[in-house]
Amino acid sequence: MIQRLLLVDDDAALSSVLVSALTEEGYQVTTAANGLEGLKAFKAHPPDLVVLDVLMPEMDGLEVCRRIRAQSQVPIIFLTSRAEEVDRVTGLESGADDYLTKPFGLRELCARIRAIARRLGPRPEPGEGAAAPAPAAFSGSYFIPAPWNCSGMTCISGSLIDHCGIVPSLPGPRGL
Repeated sequence: MIQRLLLVDDDAALSSVLVSALTEEGYQVTTAANGLEGLKAFKAHPPDLVVLDVLMPEMDGLEVCRRIRAQSQVPIIFLTSRAEEVDRVTGLESGADDYLTKPFGLRELCARIRAIARRLGPRPEPGEGAAAPAPAAFSGSYFIPAPWNCSGMTCISGSLIDHCGIVPSLPGPRGL
């Protein structure tokens, strides 16, 4: 369950609006105005999800994302004005789980947070240690819907794995 958010953005006006909206949605929001403050806040108040701008003083969001990813698998959503495909790909490959470009709708941001929460499912209590799910078996022909229809898919030991090591949920077998 996602309850605690860390919002890292140097735009004070936008941060204020987002804090109000996300608080109204029931989230506890911690803010930071630059990348270094964001890393400090991440360590001091570990969040359930990070909303991160790319273009910031002190340290850019890509580097913040890499550093967070080196120590945690917490979900990260980039929220940025960098809208070119190369920027989105770079953001996702640096470790982000999602990438939303400015201008954006608050409802869409909240929907994306809820979507990530659904994918995470219920989290085990500390010390319980949940077993990793078994990879989806790959047999026969599959139509792989977006976003899984990229060339980064690999079949390893009968399991379909993307370039990040993620086993996608697949629809049933389809004939060619």
